[in-house]
Amino acid sequence: MTGELVLFRPYRVVTANWQGWWMTRCADGSLGYTSSGHYGRIEPVPIARVIEMFTGWGTVRPVEPPHPAEAELIRVALYDAGDRAVTTLAWALGRCASASGLPSMVAGRSGSWEAQSLVAFAQWGLRVDPSRAHPRAAGVILRQLLRWLDDEQRYVELAATLAGLFAEVANRRMDEWLARFPQYAMINTAEMYAAVWTALADRQLWPDTYEGATVGSDWYGYLMGTATAFSMEWYGQWSER
Repeated sequence: MTGELVLFRPYRVVTANWQGWWMTRCADGSLGYTSSGHYGRIEPVPIARVIEMFTGWGTVRPVEPPHPAEAELIRVALYDAGDRAVTTLAWALGRCASASGLPSMVAGRSGSWEAQSLVAFAQWGLRVDPSRAHPRAAGVILRQLLRWLDDEQRYVELAATLAGLFAEVANRRMDEWLARFPQYAMINTAEMYAAVWTALADRQLWPDTYEGATVGSDWYGYLMGTATAFSMEWYGQWSER
């Protein structure tokens, strides 16, 4: 797929050298593309110039969401990982970074806070003890991540996509807890927040541990930010009890 074929369709594209570009307006109102390196510093590149420029850069892929079956594959793997879900995802991302490089993993929304969180999370994953990862789930996730990065027809943005899928698994854990304790269905309680996080994160990542109090709060905010059972206030207060 060449730049000329794809550029008029997608809002975001990723080039062969892992640069992410997105459609915006030029000063004269015409459409153009900009990248995180250009944003706010120089005028967006007009589409005609972008097509000329990208043609010499090789394949240009549209940024697209995962297929439903792929998303479900990740959700099932994270659910099956149980309280190793956080460390399993981190471990898989760390190995993905080793295989493809960090720039390849954030090109879909380079410069965003989600991308920055993903980079830090993957780097931490390189240091995670393999015993803290669920072997089968980690393998499933890693293979899917590499398929997304290697797909010649599209590019699946990882940072926000994975956080969103993780949050959906957290919502399932919350539903299970509420099924056991229906009296809390209309109340956001510390017990619910704790039940959901401890169902997904191993003991070393609970807020009252060293790892939980240092990097754990970052992973909690990144992975759980769109989950129903999310409260940074609860996380910060846990260790103060």
